Amino acid sequence: MSRKTPKHAAPVGDARRFTMSKAGAGAMASLVAVGTLASPMAAMADDTAVTPDDKIEAASKTVNDARRSVSVAQQATGVPQAQAKADAAAKALDNAQAALNQAQQNKRQTGSAVDNAQKANAQAQQNLGNASSAQSKAQANYDSANDPAKQQAAQQAVDNAQKAVKQAQSDLSDANTAVTDAQKKSDDANAVKQQAEAVQKNAQTERDQAAKDVQDKEKDLGVPDSVAQQLKAAQAAQEASKKKQAEKAAAETKANNEKADAESSKQSADAAASSAKSDADAKKQASDNAQAQIDKGSRGFFESRGSSDALKVFDDANYNPQKDGLNPADPSNAASLKNMWLALQSMQKGNEIRKQLGLAEWQTSDLYMAEAQSNAEADAEKNDHAGIFGFAENMASGQDLEAGDNPYLLWYNQEKETYDAAVASGQYPGLENMDLGEVFTKYPELFARTGHYLNIVERDNTISGYGYDSGVGMAVQIMSYPGFDYGDTGKLESLDQYVAEFAKYKNGLENAGTVYQEALAKANKAADAAKEAADALDRAQAKAESAAAERKTADEELRQANEALAAAQKAYDAAIAANKDKVDALNQAKKILADKEQALAKAKENTASASQAADAAAKVLADAKSKQSDARTALDKANSGLRTAQDAKDALDPATAKKNLDAANAVLAEARSKADAAAKALADAEQADASAEKALKDAQGDYQTAKSNKDKADKVLAAAKAAAKKADDEARKKADAAAAAKKKADAAIAVKKKADAAAKKQGAGKSAETGTAQAAAYRDGTASAADGSRQTAVAGANGAASDGLATTGAAVALPASMLAIIALVGSGCVFTRVRMNDDAE
Repeated sequence: MSRKTPKHAAPVGDARRFTMSKAGAGAMASLVAVGTLASPMAAMADDTAVTPDDKIEAASKTVNDARRSVSVAQQATGVPQAQAKADAAAKALDNAQAALNQAQQNKRQTGSAVDNAQKANAQAQQNLGNASSAQSKAQANYDSANDPAKQQAAQQAVDNAQKAVKQAQSDLSDANTAVTDAQKKSDDANAVKQQAEAVQKNAQTERDQAAKDVQDKEKDLGVPDSVAQQLKAAQAAQEASKKKQAEKAAAETKANNEKADAESSKQSADAAASSAKSDADAKKQASDNAQAQIDKGSRGFFESRGSSDALKVFDDANYNPQKDGLNPADPSNAASLKNMWLALQSMQKGNEIRKQLGLAEWQTSDLYMAEAQSNAEADAEKNDHAGIFGFAENMASGQDLEAGDNPYLLWYNQEKETYDAAVASGQYPGLENMDLGEVFTKYPELFARTGHYLNIVERDNTISGYGYDSGVGMAVQIMSYPGFDYGDTGKLESLDQYVAEFAKYKNGLENAGTVYQEALAKANKAADAAKEAADALDRAQAKAESAAAERKTADEELRQANEALAAAQKAYDAAIAANKDKVDALNQAKKILADKEQALAKAKENTASASQAADAAAKVLADAKSKQSDARTALDKANSGLRTAQDAKDALDPATAKKNLDAANAVLAEARSKADAAAKALADAEQADASAEKALKDAQGDYQTAKSNKDKADKVLAAAKAAAKKADDEARKKADAAAAAKKKADAAIAVKKKADAAAKKQGAGKSAETGTAQAAAYRDGTASAADGSRQTAVAGANGAASDGLATTGAAVALPASMLAIIALVGSGCVFTRVRMNDDAE
C-alpha cells in the first residue's frame, strides 16, 4: 500500500535549496553514479512511496530547470568576461596607436629642429670664420701700424696707384678722342659711298639707254638676219675664247707663282731643317756633357760667362789662400750648383727687407759670389769669421736653407729688437742717428749684439755676395760699398737679374735631356716639313706645266675665233655698204655706248673703292670703341686699385688700425658667442631628437604588444562565443524534449484522475492500479528525457569551463534539474526524503 506525501512537502532536489561549487557538483555527480550502480532497483531509504502527483510535479520542475540551464550555460562559457577583455584590449590598442602617432609627430618635429639647427650652426661657423679672418687682418694691420717700412710701402703703393689712375684717365681721354675722330671719318666715308652709289645708278641708266639706241639703229639698217646672227655668234664666240684665254693665262701665271713660292718654301724648309738638326746636335752634346758641367758647380757658371776675375778665386793661391776649400763636385760645398742657388734665394729675402725700408737694393757679381763661397768654406772650417777678404760679413751656422730656414730672422729680426730696445732705453745717446761705423766705434758692446742688423740696413752697403755650405749649415753674406779699397767688384748686376741668369744656366743643365728631346722633336718636325715642301714643289711644277699647256690650247682657240669674227664682220660690212648714213649713225651710237660703258665701269670702280673705304673706317671706329672700352675698364681697375691701396694705407694709421681692430674684435666676440649658442642649440636639438627616437621605438613596441594582446583577446572571445552557442543550442534541444515529456506526464495525470474517479464510482481498485502503471510508464519516459537534458547541459557547461575561458558567478552544475530527474527516475537513488512545510520555505 502506498503512502501519500504531505501536501506541502517540498519535492526532493528543488534547485532553490542548493548552491554548489565545481567540487560539490563533481562530488554529487559521483555520488549519484555510485548510488545508481550499487542499488539499481532500491527504493528510498525510509521506504516511503512516491505518488504520481509527486512525479508529475518533479517533471514540471525538470522542464523549468532545463530552460534555466540555457542562461547558466552562457555564464559557464565566459562570454561576458571574454568580451570585456576584448573591449579592454581594443581600447589599449587605440591608446597605443594614439601614443605612436604622437611619438611619430614628435620625431618629425625634432628631426626638423635638428636640420634647422645644423643649418644655423653651419652659418654661424662660417660667420665665425669670416670674422676670424677679418680680425686677423685687422690685427696684422694694427701690428704693422707703427712699422715705418710698411707705412712707407703703403704710401708708395698709393702713389703708384694714383699714377696708374692718372695714366688710365689719360688713356681714356685719348681713346675718346680717337672714337670721335673715327666716327667722323666713318660718317664721311659712308657719305662718299652713298654718293658713289648714286653716280653708279645714274651711269647704269645712261648705259642702258645707249645700248637700246644701238639696238634700234641696228634694226634700222635692214641687214639680213642671217648675216646679223652670224656676226653676233662670231662676236660671242670670240668673246668667250678671249675670256677663256685670259683665264688660262691667269691660271698659268698663278701656277708659275705657286711654283716659285714652293721653290722658296722648299729652300726655307731645307734651311730650317738643317738649322734644327744642328741645334739638336748641339743640344745632344750639351745633354751628354750636362752632368760634367753640373759637377763643375759655380765654376762652370763663371766659365760660361767668361768671368776670369771670379775664376782666380778658384785658381790663384796668392789672391785666395783658401782656394782649396772650394770643391764644386761636393754637393755640400758652397761652390756646388745647388748651394749657390739656395744662397741666392736666401739673399733675395734680405733684399726684400731693404726694399721695404726704402734702401737701395743689393747688386752682386760673379767675383763677389765666388769670394762669399770661399768665405763660407773658410768660416765653416774655423767655425768663426775667417776674414779672408776683409768685407763686412754676416755669418750663421746650423742653417738648413733647403728646409726653409731663414738667417735673416737672426740677423735682422732678433737684432732689430735689441737695437730698438737700446734706442728706447736712452742709454746710448745719439744711437738712432749713427751709421754702422759710428756705432762700432762708440758702442762696441752694442755693435757686437746688433752688427748683423746694422750691416743689412747700412745705406751704403749696396754690393753683396752670399755663400752657403750645407754640410754644417754655414750661411755667409759679405757686403761692401762702391769704392771699397780692397780689390775689384767685378761686373755688377741687380740681384734679380743675376738670379734670373743663374736660374737659366742651372735649369738648362738640369733640363738638358728634356731640352735635347725637344730640339730633336723640332728637328724631326722640320725634316718632315722639308719633305712636305719638296712634295709641294713637285705638285706645283706639275700644275704649272699643265696650266701652260691649257693656255696654249686657249691661244689657238682665240686665234680661230678672231678669224671667224673677221669673216663675219666682212660679210656684215658688205651688207650695210649701201646705207652709209645709217651706218654712220649706228657707229656714233656705238661710240656713245662705249663711252657710257666706260663711265659705268668707272662708277662701279669708284663705288667699290668708296665701299672699301667705308668698311675700313667702320673697322677703325670699331677698334677705337673697343680700345675706349678697354681704357674705361682699365680706369675702373686703376680706381679700384687706388681705393684698395688707400684703404691699406688708412688701415696702417695707428688710430684707424686700433679702431678697426676693436671693431673686428667685437664682431669676432659676437660671432664666437653666436657660434657657441648655435652649437649648444644643435646639441640640445640632437639630444631631443635622440629622446624622441627612443620614445618612438618604445611607442612602436607598446603598439605591437597591444595589437598582439587584442588579437589574442579577439581569438578567446570568438572561441567563447562559439562554445556558448554550441551549449545554448544543445540546452534548447533538451529543454524542448523535457517540455514534450512534461506534456506526456500531464496526459498520464489525466488518465490517473479518470482512473481514480472510476474507482471511487465502481469501487474497483484494480483499475486505479492500471492508471498508476500507465502514469509510471509516462514518468519513466519523462525522467529519461530530462536526465539526457541534464547530462548534456552539465557536459556543455563543464566543457566550456575547461576551455581556458574566464568564468563568472557560482559554479553551479544544474543541481535542481538533476534532483528533479532523480526524483522521476527513482530507482538507483539513495536519498533521504526531506519533508518540509510551506513555512520552512
